[in-house]
Amino acid sequence: MPLPEKAFLDKVVTGGTCNGCGLCVGIDKSGKSAMRETPDGPRPVIHQENEIPELIFGSCAGYKIDYPKLYREFFGRYPESWLTGIISNVYTGYCTDEEVRRNSSSGGVLTATLSYLLEKKRIDAAIVVTQGIPEPEKASVNIESTPKSR
Repeated sequence: MPLPEKAFLDKVVTGGTCNGCGLCVGIDKSGKSAMRETPDGPRPVIHQENEIPELIFGSCAGYKIDYPKLYREFFGRYPESWLTGIISNVYTGYCTDEEVRRNSSSGGVLTATLSYLLEKKRIDAAIVVTQGIPEPEKASVNIESTPKSR
């Protein structure tokens, strides 16, 4: 059943809660939806003949989370930039497994964290959006349930 794209776009993209992750585009089995670059970062263009499963309603952070309300209640203010949010501290890190670090973006921190959570059975699986190669905007989505070697 196609996602009611107008309602989704109104709530998430037009409503300002889209973080540009590309999950909705990545799980569109029709391959007709795409990301487009905007001044606010990448945003989805959902094709009306999409085949996006209803799983998106439980997976899209922008659909489930009211970011303006969250910022008002938690921080008492809005961020200066909605792209970065309110930055309290900045940390750097990398995965100590050289193979994971070499085959990951940003040092493999998320890969290592998800692998740990899978190994310890804290999560059953993770929806992972991978940048498209050679076309970065053509992301692919995988459901990972096996930890990467660490």
